[in-house]
Amino acid sequence: MLRLYRTALLALLWLTPAVHGAGLRLLTEDYPPFNMVQGDGRIGGLSTDIVRELLARAGIGYQIELLPWLRAYNTAVLTPQTCVYSTTRTEAREAQLKWIGPLVDNPWVLYARDDGPARLANLEAARGYRIGGYAGDAEA
Repeated sequence: MLRLYRTALLALLWLTPAVHGAGLRLLTEDYPPFNMVQGDGRIGGLSTDIVRELLARAGIGYQIELLPWLRAYNTAVLTPQTCVYSTTRTEAREAQLKWIGPLVDNPWVLYARDDGPARLANLEAARGYRIGGYAGDAEA
């Protein structure tokens, strides 16, 4: 299945004439282990490594930038030749982007302090608790 997704990404990029020559601007956030600044200062991680390999095989130039999530997402939506990864495909985001992927599977979980509830039966049971997230994130 992963091979199918990679092939689809390569085909889409290959069939986009404007991509050749100018390259792509790829935006992502600091989200270890998927995307992060490594010890040598380069952006790497599980998703970044997959994206780099796919673009190298396709012979497509690119530059990767690490930005705060909401800025990266909005820039990709508004700017031609600009992509954002890794992002969660939601109903609200569906029409705003051309989707390729998935790159990785990332299950969501809730964490609690030691003095918090031992176990919640379901997500609805969490409504009575204060839960944090950040602006623009699909989990929030």
